[in-house]
Amino acid sequence: MTGTPPPPPPPEGQQPPEQGRRLVGPPSSLLAAVKLMYVGAGLQALALVFSFAARVELRDQIAEEQPDLTADQVERAMNVQLMSVAIVDILAIAMWIWMAQTNQRGLEWARIVATVLGPLNIAFTVFSLSQSAGVAIVVRFLTIALSAAILFLLYRRDSTAYY
Repeated sequence: MTGTPPPPPPPEGQQPPEQGRRLVGPPSSLLAAVKLMYVGAGLQALALVFSFAARVELRDQIAEEQPDLTADQVERAMNVQLMSVAIVDILAIAMWIWMAQTNQRGLEWARIVATVLGPLNIAFTVFSLSQSAGVAIVVRFLTIALSAAILFLLYRRDSTAYY
């Protein structure tokens, strides 16, 4: 058999040059983005806890905004709103975790989905700032910074090479 001989092995302690090969594991920038996605899931869980902790304030707000409701109706309205928030927050937690796992595996479609969801998350978070108070505002600003940092890390050169 004729052909070109294989290239000589690299000097001891050095890796062979990358020639169109996929990296062995995720680069540090992508691992940092994945960790931040898990932090995002944690922040979302924290937001859910704060929503339920503010139950009394929510009940008072509903009663104030709709004074014609009976106590039972106010309670029901509060429960419906809390359940809606819980469903959205649980889905968001699942999305954060799913995005972390799929991006860590280097799936290109996962980076595209994260690229769409990141700005949407930022927009919805900015919109919800007017309805937030106290610690919730801090959590919202952290979420905005987190989403921006994740997008930056996903498009670093070494992350792009991994995808």
